[in-house]
Amino acid sequence: MENITLSEALRRIKALKGDIARWSKILPESNTWDEDRAPTYSLPEVLQKLDEAVAELIVLKTALASANASCSLQEASGESLSLTGAVTRLSELKSRMALLEALPTYSSHSALTGSRVEHSGASGYLTVRFALNCSMTTRERDDQLQKLRDEFAALNARLEAANNSFRLSGPRF
Repeated sequence: MENITLSEALRRIKALKGDIARWSKILPESNTWDEDRAPTYSLPEVLQKLDEAVAELIVLKTALASANASCSLQEASGESLSLTGAVTRLSELKSRMALLEALPTYSSHSALTGSRVEHSGASGYLTVRFALNCSMTTRERDDQLQKLRDEFAALNARLEAANNSFRLSGPRF
């Protein structure tokens, strides 16, 4: 585990989380069982495996957090951005894209007119006329989404390159 890249650390963290989930699922079966069927793993063995995985996870996450804060990459504008800043920016870009994708739009700014019949209590029914407008058309939204997707892809590519080139440093790396 010495001298690994950030990408390798991220893959190992994912694997450790899977191991922890698996051992956590086995834990109850190791503690109580039917007398006719002994557990596959003893409780002390499962607890030891969990402790080892958690200890390695803590070391990796700590080293990764330190690297993300101290390593940087070049923004498209030429400015330096920490890896933590890049990850945060990617998250916010995803949120903005989801927000825009869910936004109801029409093909033009004044898109829909019509009427509907509504019940008005004791006096019967009314015909209500309406006109729906939108500030952002479907095409404008799609153009903004494409710009965000392009920005996301470019930043993600720079982040992946950084993750493949930077190495963890610390007492165990």
